[in-house]
Amino acid sequence: MPSTFPPHKVIAISGALIAFALWNFSWAYHGQKYEFLPQLHEFALIVDEWEDNQFEERLKQAIIEAADSNTEANDTRQTYLERGNLFMLVSVVAATVCGGIYVVDQILKG
Repeated sequence: MPSTFPPHKVIAISGALIAFALWNFSWAYHGQKYEFLPQLHEFALIVDEWEDNQFEERLKQAIIEAADSNTEANDTRQTYLERGNLFMLVSVVAATVCGGIYVVDQILKG
């Protein structure tokens, strides 16, 4: 006797949610661009042309710009990770509910 509860729709939705989760996880790790500080030898090549306090000011400015850019990249990464975790959690809950309903359906038919 065929089942009265068709689990294939919930399984398809769970599969789509897992695909969305994997897409978000991939963007979290591959879609980010970090900004690095200039290497010190780059500063050393032109430091003689600067006044005494320009090195400190330019290094300080580079640190601030890199930190701001990297903070923004980290915030974006965290957003993708949170979305991926949410999609994965909903997928597992949906599959668990589907499995529970299927088991109950089989017991009642049995």
